[in-house]
Amino acid sequence: MSVCKTCCETLRQCSLFHEAKVEKLLKDGAHLAHLNLSHWPTLKISDRYLSTLLKYGLNTQIQNSSGDTALHIASSLGRAGAVKLLLNHGADCNVRNRSGRTPLCLASMNGHNDIIHIFLTKAVDVNQVDKLDKTLLMLAAENGHRDTCQLLLKNKALVNYCGRNGSALLCAVQAKQIKTVEILLKHHADVNQTTGRNDTALNIAITSGCHAICLLLLSMPGIDINKANNSGTTPLMVAAMKGDETMLEKLLKLKADANIVDKDQNNALMLVCANSRTLSVKRLLPISQNLNEVNSNGQSAIILASEAGSKDIVNVLIKASADVHAVDRKGNSSLIVAASRGHCDVAKLLIKNKVNVNCANNFGTTALMFSCRNQSGCLKLLLDNNADVHATCKQGMTALLVASEVGNYKAVKLLLKRGSQVNHTDNSGETALMKSAKHKHKSCAANTTDECSYVRIVRLLIQRKANIQLTNALGWTAFHLACKDGEIEIVDLLLRKCADTNQRNKQSSSPLKIAALGGHLPVVELLLKSNAKVNEQSNGCTPLHIAAQSNDQPDLVKLLLLFGADPKIRTKEGYTALFLAAERGHVKNVKLLIRYGFTISGDRVCPMLYAVIRGHSQCVSIFLEHTRTLEVHHKKLFLFVAAKAGHYPVLEILLKFFLSKQIPLNSVLNAAVKFDSLKIVKGLLHNFTRHFEKNDINEALIIACNENRPQVANCLCLFGANVNYQNKMGFTPLILAAAKGYLEIVQVLISSRRCNVDYKTKAVTSSASSPKPATTLAEALTSITALHVAVQCGRLECAETLLKANADVNVENNYGCTPLTIAKFNHNEQMVNLLTNYNARESVVSNDLLQSQRATTNIIIQGLSSLHINQVADVDIQNALKVFL
Repeated sequence: MSVCKTCCETLRQCSLFHEAKVEKLLKDGAHLAHLNLSHWPTLKISDRYLSTLLKYGLNTQIQNSSGDTALHIASSLGRAGAVKLLLNHGADCNVRNRSGRTPLCLASMNGHNDIIHIFLTKAVDVNQVDKLDKTLLMLAAENGHRDTCQLLLKNKALVNYCGRNGSALLCAVQAKQIKTVEILLKHHADVNQTTGRNDTALNIAITSGCHAICLLLLSMPGIDINKANNSGTTPLMVAAMKGDETMLEKLLKLKADANIVDKDQNNALMLVCANSRTLSVKRLLPISQNLNEVNSNGQSAIILASEAGSKDIVNVLIKASADVHAVDRKGNSSLIVAASRGHCDVAKLLIKNKVNVNCANNFGTTALMFSCRNQSGCLKLLLDNNADVHATCKQGMTALLVASEVGNYKAVKLLLKRGSQVNHTDNSGETALMKSAKHKHKSCAANTTDECSYVRIVRLLIQRKANIQLTNALGWTAFHLACKDGEIEIVDLLLRKCADTNQRNKQSSSPLKIAALGGHLPVVELLLKSNAKVNEQSNGCTPLHIAAQSNDQPDLVKLLLLFGADPKIRTKEGYTALFLAAERGHVKNVKLLIRYGFTISGDRVCPMLYAVIRGHSQCVSIFLEHTRTLEVHHKKLFLFVAAKAGHYPVLEILLKFFLSKQIPLNSVLNAAVKFDSLKIVKGLLHNFTRHFEKNDINEALIIACNENRPQVANCLCLFGANVNYQNKMGFTPLILAAAKGYLEIVQVLISSRRCNVDYKTKAVTSSASSPKPATTLAEALTSITALHVAVQCGRLECAETLLKANADVNVENNYGCTPLTIAKFNHNEQMVNLLTNYNARESVVSNDLLQSQRATTNIIIQGLSSLHINQVADVDIQNALKVFL
């Protein structure tokens, strides 16, 4: 026995490939189950060794990470001897790997005909499919195994089975396997079958450029040479777009229809024009029925050729009498399209053929306007051919405004020479000067034009008497716009031309305020040196207010203060610059502005209060460092606001400064519980446990139960709150939750290990122990359990939860009443049925005691509706937050 154990232990350390060692250990009594098969099956072992392993009971069904068994591997590698051995020892020839392939699939895919012969003697399905819906024939065909295809077809493989990826023929064509294509066609494969995209074998062959397969397919009788795919593309279209002259000519000889249109209504001629296939155009022109036919976008062949920039094709089309004046659905003519793409040679050819140079599209945009957006030579060509420089689009833009907007200096210079109006305004009231002054406009975001070109344009426009005082519809001058984007050179240029530094727009914003809003320090400095009014208020705000709240840039704030900005000026709402910086959490600005003084108050304009509200802990620390004394009510205000907002880092900082006998920690904990601030509760319990009195956490649990805070209650339980604690009013957490019907709280409390569901309350006062009619809530809550209260208050779900937790269904209260007695007395049929299901019994109680019980129930229900747990803390919170709320 000991020898066998030793053999097994040694075998456990062996690999499958240690042939001699494994064989010896197996003969010495080791169990094959102990062999390390982590690399099985790879089958890089001899047939003799495999036979030995099988003799000792090797499991042939073991699969590797790909789901392959030994039979899969043997079939894939073409090891016929191993396949026979495995089949003789019960290997399953129909087991599938993770790709859904059987060993026969792998044999077919790799062209191992001898193995296929072996499997054909078994009960195998020659038309089985894998997870990709491919049959054995498809796998053999796409891998070029001609003989395998013949073998499978001989054994009744379906030649025209069509799965998600098409048929065997389609698979072979996609793989460019001409030999298997020939075999499949000889066996009457359907040449018109399609893939999921509805592509035929011919479409696929032309796309892949395999002429031999194309010619083979075209020689088959019954082939549909005009069959289109889901996009409406026919084989002729594919050949034309690819510029495959050989296949195009062949298809045309076979009478392929050149006038079929695809889903976008493009015919073959349009597609070759769009793809710049000149020879194809010449071949298709004579057989095209309508040279000026348009697609779904209204584009004719000449428009598509102009867009592609093919001068030769455009010339061919013009000679064939194509309509050079045609426009698409957007009203774009061939000239507009050519100019917008910068195809000057095409534009020149079109103009030579008397195209209207001033034709505008549906938006009123002319070819001249489009040419201003690129750096091509089309602009001069158009101007030399009498293009109208005064033409405007529907937005009121002229070519000069377009050129100014995109920073095309050469275009601006040329247009001004040709008499373009320098002070023309568009529909929004903007001039060319305004367009160039705000050169960071979105429309030129992708423009690679050198930035200094805008400065040159502004200088040029000023030289040509551009009016710098003109305003747009919003009251913005070019100077306002330059300040907005922080363009110091343009601002300087305009200042030299006497731009008004204090002129306000319609939003009452001055250039200084606009520059401060953008955080443009150099522009602000230049304006201040140019006598901009630093303390001027617009909409109640000064530039300092804007700088303090918009960006955390102390250098900008410092600059304004250096030039006389008053940090004590308040907005209409009463906010100082310090308040706005604190409210936004701009730490650097707060550090700078706090030197000018601040006051702690309980009103809405206290900077520190809003830093607490927003959770800006760094700002709060700065305020505390600069604060000598604080009133108790202010301390409570900040603590309770932090607790309500759920900002624990801020609360932790405040506690380090404020914690004292005047502000006991339990009041903060109670406030956090009341506001359902779970993060605050966790933080306080985790970091300040030693500061709590004996029953502080227990009282907090009572508040959580009263306010229905299940997550907070669970947290308090985890930190050791006594779930059986009875407060001075007579409530335990479970009784309070059950009375109010807070099911989640009840479930949380019951799940606590220390919870006693049958805890019976004790008398809070000495007079409450006798069974006389209760007159106070404390007396009503004497000698009862949570189940009593749930039944008294009609909380069916809570009662059921307590009963499932094995609460005593027959416990008696101070009056000798069981829960069932109370339920029947209250005529609560649902509760009676529930209790009866748990074998509850009814106690015998006198009528006087039953009346006392009714009075007790009424007192509890009335008491719950007006209940205030921890009234002192509630008053503290209300007083502290009175102004804030």
